[in-house]
Order: sequence, then structure tokens, then C-alpha cells
Amino acid sequence: MPEQFKILSDFLRQFEPEVQGREGDPPDEQAREKIRSFALGKLAPPEREEFLALIEKHPSWTPILAAEVKALRRQG
Repeated sequence: MPEQFKILSDFLRQFEPEVQGREGDPPDEQAREKIRSFALGKLAPPEREEFLALIEKHPSWTPILAAEVKALRRQG
């Protein structure tokens, strides 16, 4: 039984760096501008699709998007 857990542990360990790297990367200025544009509703349909794919790859950016939306609600 312990050997089965070791095999599973070794398998899961292969994916740790990729997942951590994708989620933890802060957005660069271009990505921040896309986040702002999305929050403002200024992206055309094809750009929105690209943005949603980008957010899906970087779920840690969702709080940044939420902060942008909240800031806009306070201003408006």
C-alpha cells in the first residue's frame, strides 16, 4: 500500500511547478490594461474571448479584476 501512495505522490509532484507558476504570476502592464478595459466593458467580442481565456489561465488575477469593477462602481 505505501508504494501506491508513493507512485501517486510522484505523479502529482510533476504538475506542482506548472500550476504554481501559472497562478502566481502577477499581470504585466499590458494584461492590467486588458483587465481595466474588460471591467469598463470596452473590449470587442473577440478581445473578450481572449481575455476570458487569459483569466482562466491566471485565476489569481480574478481579485484584480474584482478590484477594478469595485473601483468603477464607487466612481459611477
